[in-house]
Amino acid sequence: MRYRLKWAALLIVAVALAGAGAYRWPLSSAYVAAELGRQLTDVVGLELHRPARAYLTILPRPTLQIIDIELGGKDSAPVIAAPIAKVRLALAPLLIGRLQVSSAILRRPTVLIDLDRSPFAKDSALARAIDVKTYAETLNAASDAKETPLGALSVERGLLHIVSAKYGLDTLMEDVAGDFEWPRVLDAARLNLRATWRGAPATITARLDAPAQLLAAGGSPAMLNIASPIASIRLEGEFKSGDTSPFEGALSADVASTAALARLFGEGAARFPPDGRVALTSKIAFNPPMLTLSDMRLEALEQTLDGALALTHTADGWSISGSLAADQINLDDLFAKAPALVEETGEWSDEPLTFGLFGAVALDLRTSIAKVVWRGHELQDAALSFVSHNGGATATLSEATAYNGALKGEISFSPSGQGVEMQGSANLANADIGALVAEFGASGYSGQGGAEFTLRSTGDSPAALARALAGDVVVKLGPGVIEGLSFEEALRRSERRPINLFADMRTGRTVFNEAEARATIEKGEAHVRSAAMIGPGVVITMKGGASLAARELATQFTAVRADQHGAPDLVGPQINVTISGPWSRPTIKSDTGA
Repeated sequence: MRYRLKWAALLIVAVALAGAGAYRWPLSSAYVAAELGRQLTDVVGLELHRPARAYLTILPRPTLQIIDIELGGKDSAPVIAAPIAKVRLALAPLLIGRLQVSSAILRRPTVLIDLDRSPFAKDSALARAIDVKTYAETLNAASDAKETPLGALSVERGLLHIVSAKYGLDTLMEDVAGDFEWPRVLDAARLNLRATWRGAPATITARLDAPAQLLAAGGSPAMLNIASPIASIRLEGEFKSGDTSPFEGALSADVASTAALARLFGEGAARFPPDGRVALTSKIAFNPPMLTLSDMRLEALEQTLDGALALTHTADGWSISGSLAADQINLDDLFAKAPALVEETGEWSDEPLTFGLFGAVALDLRTSIAKVVWRGHELQDAALSFVSHNGGATATLSEATAYNGALKGEISFSPSGQGVEMQGSANLANADIGALVAEFGASGYSGQGGAEFTLRSTGDSPAALARALAGDVVVKLGPGVIEGLSFEEALRRSERRPINLFADMRTGRTVFNEAEARATIEKGEAHVRSAAMIGPGVVITMKGGASLAARELATQFTAVRADQHGAPDLVGPQINVTISGPWSRPTIKSDTGA
């Protein structure tokens, strides 16, 4: 009988203990705030505001359930808020009435990270306790390495809000779930998160191999990997305390398209530049506020460039500077979706000018390209620079080889009250003009020469720029030959009969010693100031001009005989040819016949 009573008593006690262990014991919110708040303040400098309710469960493991928890920074600004938090407690301290956190789970938390300020105390226990001396002692007693005061933290269905007024950043990561683990001082710290960012799933993994060594003014290998259908980014290197470059390592990034890149930064789809994959591999050194990329290879819009870049954040925003090199750049690919300058009707486009993603950052880039290709035309050994600042941009071609000649040029755009102010200039010297005109469908010409022009205009569309265009143009040609076109033969025949312009001039050739034309452009109208082609047997002059805005010609050529030295015969025969009408289909007439 006693034996049965003994077992019954033990059973009752066990049931009572199990019930007591499983029971949710209410705790004072003030007591919980004081106990846990002291630890959080000492560890990372966060303050625990008094929760709404708190319950303690002993079995199967001591767990504290907190309702409506809120953590604030040292300035009392909210950092983390969660409707439910489950905190696992260390058993030994609990036996003497102390609440010591070993791990925690936050359910549906909202986390605010303001990159402009740090809510964490720099003199917190985490940074204070792990100094050089403590770290050395830990190394000597690795088997007894103490647990970290953070332990492990899990997040379920959270919302991460990252903001920075300084960097112009405001982004949300939704459905955040994952774990942060750093169980012991000598262990690596690991982060594994899953979230939805910009409407796409993303997986974030990070590892800090030796956080204690880093906090002890040393260094630690580190890794960050972000994988998403929009973009994949991997950083691998080493953090260093007190170094001129706190992080050095390797970077690889792969963005699905430029549209995805714009989406990554919260921008809408842009028509220009065209869509395409962007991939980057590089060495990286980060020393706030500068990030340096060296030994870089950039693949973008089917172009490949090598070089080095520096990204710097200033009071005015981001700036990018550096130098790049490429074997070949195809401008057809780059400008495939650029706004059309001319409509299908042949008129200048009235579509407002837009620069897409350009202008978002200040640029100062130098580029050397072995070959530049555009619509079948080529430049060799081109040295270019591109500078943009305060909404304006300037592209400069310092030197290049074009048609065996030297080419230089510059074009700049800047905002104005009427849209865009444009200025441009170019100079081509000692070029093979025959090869140049042959690429535009004309044949039979041979000779060297050059041209230079300066242009300026203001407008909000290609049509407006054409209407306001002003500038000067000079064309100079050296000795040359025009095959299949003989003004001299036509002049001889015109003495005997009215000539057929197209039949009588299409035999023989015209040889000249020099040619020069000068024109002035005002309000979209080009006016010839002087133009002459001088050679043995013939002198040809031109007057008139062209409407650049209307894309029409109104010019007149006059050909007269000349002696072998090019002196004109003012009383001899002459041929007057007028060319008028649209550029695409001009009308050609002669006053000496058809």
